[in-house]
Amino acid sequence: MTAARALRRYLLVAAILTAMPMALARADQVLEVDSRGQKIRALLLKPENPVGSVILLAGGHGRLDLGADGRIGWGAGNQLVRTRAAYARAGYLTLVPDIAPDLKTATGVLDRYRYGAPHARDIGLWSSICAGSSRRWRWWRRAAARSPRAPRSPIRRA
Repeated sequence: MTAARALRRYLLVAAILTAMPMALARADQVLEVDSRGQKIRALLLKPENPVGSVILLAGGHGRLDLGADGRIGWGAGNQLVRTRAAYARAGYLTLVPDIAPDLKTATGVLDRYRYGAPHARDIGLWSSICAGSSRRWRWWRRAAARSPRAPRSPIRRA
């Protein structure tokens, strides 16, 4: 193999590896929902027949600053955010939410916002959005419709 041919192969592999994250980012759907009078964005990856659902909350301050186009302002390197496509490939509906605008400050986030009722309500909303997407949840709903005594729900809501 000549040096020129080896260089061409190297450049081709580098181009493919560079384009892969961009292709994955385009597969993300951007959701914007109202919660507590706030518009909150999230990235959604939905496989054809989801077997379940996961909500991936970014660590650290959790402020992703998601753009309307799905661009991640902070946290693209966060382990859960970075590997979100792997969950979707495994068959899980995958949701990566940003935090609500009222929990953000000019320089970061409100102190200890993760322990508050507003953030819990937001997560409850996200879980209700995900709940109807798994096979197991659809099975529970069908069983409840056929039975005079409904089975216990696999999802607990406050």
